[in-house]
Amino acid sequence: MVERRDIAIASTRIVTGLIGLAVGVVAVGAAIALPWPSVTVEPAAVTISPTASEQQRVCAGPLLSLADDATQATAAASFGSASVVSAAADSEVTSVELDAPRNPRFDRDGGPTLLSAPPVGEAGALAGSQSQVAATETVAGFAAAACAEALDEAWLVAGATDVGRTSLIVLSNPTSVAATVSLELFGENGPIDAPGTSAILVPAGQQVVLPLAGFAPNVRTPVVHVVSEGGRVAANLQHTVIRGLTPGGVELAGPSALPAENVVIPGVVLSANTADTGEDHTHDLEDSHPVIRLLAPDADAQVTVDITAESSGAVTSLELDLTAGQSLDVPLDGLTTGGHTISVRSSEPIVAAARTAVTLQNAPDFAWHAATEPLLDDAPFVVAEGPSPVLHLTNPGSTDVTVEVVPGEGAERSIVVPSNGAASVSVSAEESYVLEGVAGLHASVGYLSPATSSSFALQPPGPLEAPVRVYTH
Repeated sequence: MVERRDIAIASTRIVTGLIGLAVGVVAVGAAIALPWPSVTVEPAAVTISPTASEQQRVCAGPLLSLADDATQATAAASFGSASVVSAAADSEVTSVELDAPRNPRFDRDGGPTLLSAPPVGEAGALAGSQSQVAATETVAGFAAAACAEALDEAWLVAGATDVGRTSLIVLSNPTSVAATVSLELFGENGPIDAPGTSAILVPAGQQVVLPLAGFAPNVRTPVVHVVSEGGRVAANLQHTVIRGLTPGGVELAGPSALPAENVVIPGVVLSANTADTGEDHTHDLEDSHPVIRLLAPDADAQVTVDITAESSGAVTSLELDLTAGQSLDVPLDGLTTGGHTISVRSSEPIVAAARTAVTLQNAPDFAWHAATEPLLDDAPFVVAEGPSPVLHLTNPGSTDVTVEVVPGEGAERSIVVPSNGAASVSVSAEESYVLEGVAGLHASVGYLSPATSSSFALQPPGPLEAPVRVYTH
């Protein structure tokens, strides 16, 4: 009897245990299936809107000539004044000269100009440009340039330092802080390691001019990478040519677009006496043949160059290989007279610019055409004084774009820029304009006469001063 009772008790305990285990399994399964309570804490943050600062643009100032004084062979002296025009939306433009202490004629000819305007709602509403005609025994021609923002990095794709060519690196610091500049140099034989290219001091509110030949002599295809710390600088490269005793032109080249795998150069205009000159390039030594200069700074690249005629849309293509660090001038053959867009597709980031010329025997001149960054929706610009200025627009997109060209005075005009194509329109010298509806397009202003040639790029403004979200600990 006792054994039966013990067995019954044990059985009851086993059954009870199994039931408890089953309940536990069900409870765990339910806990997994049902959402667990969670606790979240939003990080403390403060949104700060920086106070808008005034807009600024820097004009490089008058053209310069080396060794006018035999006792100062490396001194760059001006030989006249540049004509500067500027405009800003709904506000006055203030013009102040920066100091150029190394120019012995600064007091007479002036120096670089700092343009300022109060902050406005639209980015980049301030614009300016300058131009100058040169007619001396050593420098002759016409040069126009945009007044640009000071930057901490710029690529100057222009110039030469072989016999008869002079290139000056012009660095203007509009800030209140001294700039420490380093130069990275490239040529047809690769990177150029030269003493004195680092820790170059550009004092606050001053301009410093450096002869490129002092770092890289006898280079036919130089490219200069300017990097600034502390204060920012506006960088230009003045390129002059003299053939024997005859001046062969002058240009004041601005920065090209930063290295990229897709590069666009708008408004490359070929005059009647330089287009389609055939295969004989002996005249390359006279800078009179159109070329495109390319550099892949970091890695070997496979490149396709498409040259599209503005008027007909006809495309000429070139395929070539670039060796890392070696700049290359590629002749532009078989092209017709008129405006062209050069589009470059590359397997690695590259920089580029194009050179064109007019070759009248008694008055040769040339122009450098910088690669441009895509514009924002609106783009103001001002046309400096010069011969027959033309606005060139390039549309790399897949749909046609209608652009409104709004002058400071007079009636606005509409221009259709076809997809994967280009268009141009005449503009008036010493007039301000705003381009509306140009997001993603590329643009430049070019000048051309039988004896003169020049060009400057329309670049978008730098990053906007957007509100900053700061997370606190």
